[in-house]
Amino acid sequence: MHELPLDRVLIVMMSAVGDAVHVLPVVNAIKRYRPGTHITWVLQPGPARLVRGHPAVDEIILFERSRGLQAFTDIRHELSRRTFDVALALQVYFNQQPWYRPVYPPDAFPEGLLSPVERYNAELIASYQATH
Repeated sequence: MHELPLDRVLIVMMSAVGDAVHVLPVVNAIKRYRPGTHITWVLQPGPARLVRGHPAVDEIILFERSRGLQAFTDIRHELSRRTFDVALALQVYFNQQPWYRPVYPPDAFPEGLLSPVERYNAELIASYQATH
């Protein structure tokens, strides 16, 4: 297996506070594996208050859902100004879009990056995506 570049990682999970809590182990695993990785997370304002200041999160891009379609335009504009080695689209809504394609399959992650539970969850998500 080749080593993935992990200098800049984008996390897309912008739902409720509970969803953000479930993503924190992924963020922590990335930082544990490669501490110098810059992690940017797209979040709604509510969950952003919880995540802001977390030592593993370097940058938060706010998704202002109340702006409707303009919110998606704003996010697209913000993301176009940055480059990422990996984008982890953990947002269920995005995963169901016809233009969404995962960047890497779960087995592409280096050993040690994900705990056995995190790897299992990634495989479940991948199998779900493959059938929907």
